[in-house]
Amino acid sequence: MIHIMKINDNAFERMKKGIKKREYRVNDEKRKLVRVEDIIEFQKISNQEEKIQMDVKGINYFHSLNDAISLHFDEDFSDRYSNIESTVNSFYQKCYYTKEEIEKNGMVAFEIKKHRITHANATACYLKKDNKVLMIKFSKKMNYLKENFC
Repeated sequence: MIHIMKINDNAFERMKKGIKKREYRVNDEKRKLVRVEDIIEFQKISNQEEKIQMDVKGINYFHSLNDAISLHFDEDFSDRYSNIESTVNSFYQKCYYTKEEIEKNGMVAFEIKKHRITHANATACYLKKDNKVLMIKFSKKMNYLKENFC
């Protein structure tokens, strides 16, 4: 299933570069529908025509924003914030979510990876006549979600 979510420009660019590995959201009704192996299409807030699709590789649930940020602070936030408290305060100052929304629903962190479309090539033997073989090569786009296909 494909889910559509808007994202701020900075986070969008970090996704494009492959730097952003998790997306943190309030665990509201919309987010509760997301499952591992689903696709999230993120739309850049300043230009919603600009989109990136990410595979959901894992989902972690948290009771509070502090719990969510604490688990992966070094990996996800330490390049932009000095500590967990300043990160939490930034979330509230930027009006991503209210304390009430988070207390009611909790938080979710989606582990994400760029979505890939692969091409599978195959060759089939079509006709053999007079010691000659006619071969047909075809290519089919495959939109797959598992890393180890085949």
